[in-house]
Amino acid sequence: MRKPSFHFAASEQKNGKGKKLLLPLVFSIVALLVVVVVLNSVRAQFTHAAAESGMAQGQVPMLPAAAESTPQEEVQKEEPEEVALDEYPEAGNKLGHLTVSGTAVDCDVYYGDSEAEFSKGAGIFKGGKIPGEGGTILMGGHTGTYFRDFESVQAGDEVTLTTDYGEYHYVVTNTKVATDTDTSAYELNAQEENLIMYTCYPFGTIEYTDERFFVYCDYVSGPVIVPQNP
Repeated sequence: MRKPSFHFAASEQKNGKGKKLLLPLVFSIVALLVVVVVLNSVRAQFTHAAAESGMAQGQVPMLPAAAESTPQEEVQKEEPEEVALDEYPEAGNKLGHLTVSGTAVDCDVYYGDSEAEFSKGAGIFKGGKIPGEGGTILMGGHTGTYFRDFESVQAGDEVTLTTDYGEYHYVVTNTKVATDTDTSAYELNAQEENLIMYTCYPFGTIEYTDERFFVYCDYVSGPVIVPQNP
């Protein structure tokens, strides 16, 4: 009669070996999972710390998408104030006071460009416009007196002309030397308000000269004269 004890013993031996191999494998997998979890935790902490460090150093955070941004409102320019003159100036009338930043130019302004006006201050050519009327304002003055410091005028200087009906501001854009017969040095039919000032050249001369020094200025601000109803 065969004894099956040998086969039974061999089977138990095999099962014992399988259990011995399986347990280390399980422990290895568990240990690997633990390592992965620990590494992920460390990486998350490091990323968070780096982000905080970047913000502390003044780095710009990521901006929201364009669709999430709020559009800026357009800046609306204020319309100039409107004024009505009681009466239009006549020759010899004092029209206002003139100053030019960065220079010693500081004088009264009269309507007219004869010696009667130039002896008291600057004079506005009657064939042009007055401040607030639109177009070209052509203003002259003697280089030996009120416009002597035109040699200090530079582009960007602010010109202030204060009248009884409002304060006007212009900015110097350019200068030029031309002859007294060069009509291309000024445009009296301009559509937009501008100021052109002139004086004899060279500066400080008291003798006759046929050269003129022109200062060109753009309008910045000031009330607009409303035509009176007839």
